[in-house]
Amino acid sequence: KYNIDWAGKQNNYLWGNPQGYDFPRKSTLSRSIFDPCPTGWRVAPRDLWIGFTDNGQNRKVNTDNEVTWAKSVFNILNLSKETASGAGNAGRTTTMNTQRGYFFCYQTNDDGSKKWQEGTADNADFYSAAGFRQCLDGSLTGVGSKNYYWSSSPADASSGLGGSLYFFDTQVNPLFTSRRGYGMLVRCVKAE
Repeated sequence: KYNIDWAGKQNNYLWGNPQGYDFPRKSTLSRSIFDPCPTGWRVAPRDLWIGFTDNGQNRKVNTDNEVTWAKSVFNILNLSKETASGAGNAGRTTTMNTQRGYFFCYQTNDDGSKKWQEGTADNADFYSAAGFRQCLDGSLTGVGSKNYYWSSSPADASSGLGGSLYFFDTQVNPLFTSRRGYGMLVRCVKAE
């Protein structure tokens, strides 16, 4: 019935971040009673994911050059894989096809530059490609190949769209907008 929004009347306050499209200060965020995260946690703000691309915006890549695009365009942890013979995928970025998601890195060096491809999975969080529910018929789409994660932020003041992270094997868009009627995952972050 409400195929664009999650309710009959638009309400940007439902998850406690009504001006999140302006990337407000952390101190201005609140957790509403409608936030689906457990106590002490809240839905991630929209700017959590802007470090996942080299420019903080939508990025697409040529999949023929997978060895370098994760390092040069996306902040995806390069998990080296070796076969029993020591050859094969050694040094190659783990792909969407093999792990059904990505380890995205958040951390930066002291000078503010990103820690591209450094360290272990301790420097990153895994984001699965679990798919999503369509807003019109409830069908499950994109399982294992793409995903959307809701943020607590509306897309803007008036559209009825919500901010989200969208990714698949050739694109990462940390500032995507979606109809709020879609059933998508949330990333809970610690509320301080």
